[in-house]
Amino acid sequence: MKLSKKYLPFFSAALMSCIMSAAMSAVSLLTISGFNSNFFKEWLDSFAHVWPTSFIIIFIVAPFVRWVTSKVTEH
Repeated sequence: MKLSKKYLPFFSAALMSCIMSAAMSAVSLLTISGFNSNFFKEWLDSFAHVWPTSFIIIFIVAPFVRWVTSKVTEH
């Protein structure tokens, strides 16, 4: 099953923010606390707090980023 193209901005923002939030929260937590016995629980807690914010930012900023990149690249 494929989604309608009208959902592309939402799905792209959700996927990108999920991947980036997971990676950045893991790196941040490893830098601050190192790898310990509670790492995965703390990582999921951190991810749960960070992901909604990153989704909103990407959803709002992505059209501007596409516009800027279209202006500075050749077609």
